[in-house]
Amino acid sequence: MNWPRGLLALGLGLGTVFSGLSQVWGAERLAVFLPPLIEVSLPVEDLAQFAETGTVSRRLDFYLRRLNPEQQAALADLLTRDFNLNPVTVSQFTYSSIGEDLLRRLTLVLHSAGEGEAEFYALRAALIRAAGDPGGFTLVNILRHYPLEKLRIDLDMSIRVVREASQLFRQRDLVIAGLRQEATQEAQSSSLAFSNSVSQNLAQPRLDPEAVGAFEWQMESFQFDHPWRDTPVPVDVYLPERMGRIPLVVVSHGIASDRNTFAYLARHWASRGIGVAVLEHPGTSVERVRNFLSGFGSLPGPYEWVARPEDISSLLDELELKAQQDPSRWGRLDLQSVGLFGQSLGGYTVLATAGASLNPTRLQEDCQTSNSLGLTLNASLLLQCRANEVFQDPALAAQAEQLVDERIQAVFALNPLTSTVFGPEGLGQVGIPVMIMAGSEDYFAPSLPEQIEPFTWLGSQQRYLVMVEGSTHFTFLGGGGQGAFPVPQELIGPDPQAARPLLKGLTTAFFRTYLQAEADSEDYAAYLNSSYAEALTPDPLRTTLIRELTEEQIQLALNP
Repeated sequence: MNWPRGLLALGLGLGTVFSGLSQVWGAERLAVFLPPLIEVSLPVEDLAQFAETGTVSRRLDFYLRRLNPEQQAALADLLTRDFNLNPVTVSQFTYSSIGEDLLRRLTLVLHSAGEGEAEFYALRAALIRAAGDPGGFTLVNILRHYPLEKLRIDLDMSIRVVREASQLFRQRDLVIAGLRQEATQEAQSSSLAFSNSVSQNLAQPRLDPEAVGAFEWQMESFQFDHPWRDTPVPVDVYLPERMGRIPLVVVSHGIASDRNTFAYLARHWASRGIGVAVLEHPGTSVERVRNFLSGFGSLPGPYEWVARPEDISSLLDELELKAQQDPSRWGRLDLQSVGLFGQSLGGYTVLATAGASLNPTRLQEDCQTSNSLGLTLNASLLLQCRANEVFQDPALAAQAEQLVDERIQAVFALNPLTSTVFGPEGLGQVGIPVMIMAGSEDYFAPSLPEQIEPFTWLGSQQRYLVMVEGSTHFTFLGGGGQGAFPVPQELIGPDPQAARPLLKGLTTAFFRTYLQAEADSEDYAAYLNSSYAEALTPDPLRTTLIRELTEEQIQLALNP
């Protein structure tokens, strides 16, 4: 039995044992502890009855009176919301390296005196057992199944986390306000009269992202071999039927996604005369992650940080071979001036292929101990720190220094992961045109540390930062934005269908500007500004696009 199966069996075994001890195992009281002496406790069943039936005990009433009716309703909803996870999925995740890391960080706010590592194992057991509870995977059931007599929450630590979150949100809002001001100044100093008439020009078919382009296209699917993969890499290629050289954009999806996630973009670009190759990275696809969460296989290893960028280079090599074999079909693609589009982990992938180098020094400093990041509010760091394992393997470390592909001429990165895996030194190596798009409500890869500040590190002179206020990490994903995980609607954000024209319009203008020297490239460049972006943005979203930003400007925004 391999180790993932063994851990899964142990996890399910614990769940089975606990399920027969419902009268003994399960936190009886929820205690809030303010070091060093103050502790206030409340029976878990008082919370459960309030959440499930609305009954308020005398002990609970003392605390609820401090909340208004809206806050009380929000608390009841939080306690009883079913996150629809099964025991196998929860067990697999909590026994993974990332899951264990996350649990250990969560236990920083749990204090059961004298229990040592008990909180960690108790929390894991409670999660697994709650996932198998007929009542659903809810916070109430997690509390009920917590296998220690008392679940103690460190109020001092909790307050620090809340304050840190409030400070992070405040800093984000201040910087976004500064970005709006910068965009206004850029518009005022711009010589482009276009900025004042963009709304009227949107009616023209070639400028309206909701209109189908003039080119017919065909899609062809195939697989190719990759030296770092034990399975072939699938790809869908969209070829427009047009004369002359065809610019090419390669799409790299995020973790637990696939070729369907951005198929809507590929179809749009192809109708606008752009060739598109949509990869499916085998190690991080929906199928791979679902298999892992179902109890089969394992999470991808550190080689993914190297293999993903090399998937792109191997694909371009394969297309060059096809061009030699069938020049009338594949020879039309311009494989020496290629654009890249990537989201989340795909954002890392395209930036690495464009020249951003992994940063072992920064990774070691930020990730050298499991608790070095504490209760981080930047969830992407849990994933980025896995890249530190690349440098524990000399062969991988050597390969990581050779990821850049000179055929790449422009990069669009949506919600990319950058801060620790690259740092200023790594992103400073990118000298080609780059557009980074961020979402203000992205809680997986928060905009300020992962996109806004890293934007100032880029070495490119042709760079654009797009801030979409109100959008999340999942807003622009196709296929419902779900992937292999059930994502609550609150994390998906406003209607993704309504948000897509913004991404279609900006990506088309960006790639048509930088991937070919056509007569209309300057015309498309005129649309790379806030006026065009805002005209495409549906309520309640708001978009700002800027080209210039410095670390000093960020600091001024943070300290007005």
